[in-house]
Amino acid sequence: MRVLKKGGVLIANFPEKEKNFICKNALLLDDNIIKITNDIYNLRNGYLFKVFSSEHELKSYFDAFLTNISTAYLYENYFGVEISMFILVGHKK
Repeated sequence: MRVLKKGGVLIANFPEKEKNFICKNALLLDDNIIKITNDIYNLRNGYLFKVFSSEHELKSYFDAFLTNISTAYLYENYFGVEISMFILVGHKK
């Protein structure tokens, strides 16, 4: 958030902790941060991701930084590969 100017627009997506394939077998660290350990594409192992369990949790977290917050939920099952994420749009306070 430090590089986004006041009034700037943040558009981001975050994996859903319970369903997204990237979260399976990940190590849960502090404050809903996970360390990827079992990426089926072997591209993101070792990466740290911030994850959420609900749109309410996502909005509550970003409420301190953003105004005009809008969220959406996306779920797809690509031949057994579950992709679920929250999409966030908001203006920096």
